[in-house]
Amino acid sequence: VGRMNAVHFSALKKGTMAWIAGALALVVVGSVVVGQTKPDPDTGEKKSDIVTYHADYWKASETTKTVLLKGNVRLQHEETVLTSDELVYNKASDTATSPGKLRITNAECEITGDKGSADFNKKTGTLEGKVVMVVKPREEKTDKSDKESVGAKLKKPTTINCPKLEYQYKAKIATATGGVDF
Repeated sequence: VGRMNAVHFSALKKGTMAWIAGALALVVVGSVVVGQTKPDPDTGEKKSDIVTYHADYWKASETTKTVLLKGNVRLQHEETVLTSDELVYNKASDTATSPGKLRITNAECEITGDKGSADFNKKTGTLEGKVVMVVKPREEKTDKSDKESVGAKLKKPTTINCPKLEYQYKAKIATATGGVDF
């Protein structure tokens, strides 16, 4: 058996090592999705809109412009992280959909739901089912206008339960619908 492995490896070295190296390079390059550089609508500055992803398994389809991600899935856009067991990332629309449990986290909150989606162009995440959002209190800031916001008035983490929640992670606005419980 050891000799056959050596012979098989020798054949790999001659014919397919270049193919394997190319495939490995594709896997490394494929683990990062880079969006286009767009001007910021508020400042006019150009900024890179990058979505990175990692998963135990992924399969890309050029015809549908989608990537199926399974096992320890992690997508990051700016400071917001999405985690799930399975996601479908659509490169053309810059969206992700999870048919199962989804978690969205950043410095301000942690949100979990039975299923959900994210739109990286609109910078929103929508979760459905048994949705739980834990809003974390902000650190004190010197900006007086910010002190009047609901988030600035929180002194302890606050839990919100609802059947559906849309979170605008750039603007830090959550809209809970249905039977909402704080």
